[in-house]
Amino acid sequence: MALIRLSSIKSQILVCALNWLISGLIPGPGVAIQKLQTVLKIEPDGILGPKTIAAITASDPKWLNNKLALERVRMIGRIVQKNPAQAKSLIDWLNRALEFIVPTDADPT
Repeated sequence: MALIRLSSIKSQILVCALNWLISGLIPGPGVAIQKLQTVLKIEPDGILGPKTIAAITASDPKWLNNKLALERVRMIGRIVQKNPAQAKSLIDWLNRALEFIVPTDADPT
């Protein structure tokens, strides 16, 4: 299988979002890519291959970025639910995750 480089994705906002999502998941990039594929409504296989790249390319970059940020918020919730002792970091984690949400054309100004 050919490797897909983040540089092949033409949207800088998506590259940042993917990099952020992948680096933020302890289980590894395969899990992060599965989350991405779930957001894109394609079969999650954990491989950043041609189908995933095509789905990324066909998506609105801001919409996808925001969906990935919201997925990160959900992940944080699952961490704290599983281990309530992690709640001490909750506000910092949520603030960091929410910083990635970008305004879209549909957002009122």
